[in-house]
Amino acid sequence: MIRNWTAAAVALMLALLCAGSAAAFPTKGIEDDSALTTLTVSANNPKDGKAISGLELTLYKAADMNVESNGLVTFTLTSAFEEYDEEGPKKIDGGLNPNNFESSNWASTAKSLEPHVLSDAANNKKFESTSQVTDVNGKATFTGLKQGLYLMLGSYKGSEYQSVEVTPAFLPLPQWSDDAGDWLYDAQSKVKPTVTPKPDTTPKKTSITVQKIWANDDTAQSSRPASVSVELLDADGKTVGDPVALSAANGWKHTWSGLDEGKWSVKESVVPTGYAVSYEETTTEEGKTITVKNTKNGGGVLGESREKETPDETEKKKKNVKGTSREGDTASEQGSTRLPQTGQLWWPVWLLSGLAAVLVIIGLILRMSGKKDLKD
Repeated sequence: MIRNWTAAAVALMLALLCAGSAAAFPTKGIEDDSALTTLTVSANNPKDGKAISGLELTLYKAADMNVESNGLVTFTLTSAFEEYDEEGPKKIDGGLNPNNFESSNWASTAKSLEPHVLSDAANNKKFESTSQVTDVNGKATFTGLKQGLYLMLGSYKGSEYQSVEVTPAFLPLPQWSDDAGDWLYDAQSKVKPTVTPKPDTTPKKTSITVQKIWANDDTAQSSRPASVSVELLDADGKTVGDPVALSAANGWKHTWSGLDEGKWSVKESVVPTGYAVSYEETTTEEGKTITVKNTKNGGGVLGESREKETPDETEKKKKNVKGTSREGDTASEQGSTRLPQTGQLWWPVWLLSGLAAVLVIIGLILRMSGKKDLKD
C-alpha cells in the first residue's frame, strides 16, 4: 500500500531531523536522477466525499533533491526560493532551509510561504512551476516532473461551491513507499480542502390551511349551505388556482402545500345569506392556518348586528322627522314646528325673544305705576 504525500513527508522530515544538514532514508538511493515523475492529485469534499472539480493546483519547485546510493538526502533551494531562506531578503519566519526542517514545520512553513509566492508570481517573478485543474472526478495529473521538493498551492475556479481553500503542502518527488521499499515515479497525493458551500437560495416552502367554522347556529344547522367556496390569494390579491369547496365531507378544511414563502390570504367566494364572515390567522413552523368563521345573523362581512326594518317601521321614522321642508311636502308631513333652513342661525331668535320679554315686563311695571298715581 502506497502512503499519501503526508506520510512520505513525515518520513522524510524525521530522517532530516536525525541527520541534521544531511539525512538518510533506511532505503536505497535513486538509480536514475533524470527519471521524471507523474503525480496524480485528488480533491474531495471532506464533508460528503464528493469530487471537487475546477480546482486549479500549481506546483512550484522549491528545491532540487539529491539521494545518494546509501540513502543520503540533501536539498538545494532553487534560485526563485533563495529569497525566502534565512539569509534571503524575504526571509520567512525560521527561514527556508529544507535540510534543517523539522517534521512539524512542513505545514507552517508552506503556509507562511503562500502569500509571498502568490504575490511574487502575480508580479511576474519567474518560478519553475506547472498547473493543472481537477476534472469531474476531482483529479489533476502532472507529468514530466523533475526530481525535487515542490510547494503545492491551489485556487478554486469552479462554480459549485462558494469557495474552496487548499492547505499549502510540500511534496517530495519521486515519492517514497515503505511498502514497496523503493522510490515511486507514479506518485499519488490528496489535497486538504476547506469547502464553503454556496448560500441556499432555494425559496423556502410553506403551506396554507383553511378551516371553516360556524357560529350562532347550533340549533339551525339546516340553514347552513351544503358547502362553501374559498379562494387562495397571493400578495397582489389575485386568486391562485381554482376555488376550493369546503363541506362536511372534507371536514370543512383544506391545505395548499408547497407554496413559496410570502404573503398569502384566503377569502370566502360568496358569503352565505344570513351569515357574516370573519378571518383569523395563526402561524406555525409548518405554515399558516386561516380560520374562516361564518356567524349567523351577523349582518355582513364586518359582522355588525343590525335588525332589518319592515316597510311600516321605515315609513314611521320618516314621519317622525318633523320640520324638514322640501318641495312637495304636505303641511302634515312638515309638522307644526319648523326647523331652521340650511344657513339659518338660532341665536337671533332667542335674543329677540329675550328682548321682547324684557319690554313686556317694563310695560307691566309702568302700567301698574300709572294706576297707583290716579288713585292718589
